Amino acid sequence: WGDRDDVLAVPLGGGTPVTLASRQQGPEGIVANATSLYWVNNGAVMMMPLEGGGVGGMWTALAMWTRENSLASIAIDATNVYWGRGGLGTVMKVPLGGGTPTTLASRQWPTGIAVNADGVYWSTEDGTIVKMPAGGGARATLASGQGGVAGIALGSAGVYWVSARGRVMKAPLGGGRLLTLATGQRSGVIAVDATSVYWIGDYPDGRVMKLTPN
Repeated sequence: WGDRDDVLAVPLGGGTPVTLASRQQGPEGIVANATSLYWVNNGAVMMMPLEGGGVGGMWTALAMWTRENSLASIAIDATNVYWGRGGLGTVMKVPLGGGTPTTLASRQWPTGIAVNADGVYWSTEDGTIVKMPAGGGARATLASGQGGVAGIALGSAGVYWVSARGRVMKAPLGGGRLLTLATGQRSGVIAVDATSVYWIGDYPDGRVMKLTPN
């Protein structure tokens, strides 16, 4: 997790937190694969070995913009890192090991992003949920009029988000009828696993919620 200027880790069963990287200027959107850790940091997309490099350790900037600090959350697949540049409205990707960033879409103003084998999905400031092939191509609108969606999550059967009206929503991965799973929730953080949907209630509630659809 990110804590002001540091990236930290702790064993799943609990224990003493370890600092993996420091001087990161507000790290967020942390994701990992089997070997590396990735996050966004004040206008940069960062990467480091999963075991860490200690304070000021072996992190690498995969992409950097010195005049923009509004990067949306990031996602990874087997080959690329994907992220949204909220200030300029672009959806971007770069190889996991670094290289030249590619613009996948413009004028989107993304607020959250996720990826699976079928494509890249993102939410926008105006409450649209979008899907496109990871290699680029035609975009498909899965939902619109959802208000200020802060983040999305992918499951095997759908894409999930919390709308500005506090509804936990689901859309089929390929598009189709929207399903309301819960109401009155007001959250921007959402996650799914093989059976359930999880989210965090908005301030001052702050509860961690779980729903297992029928």
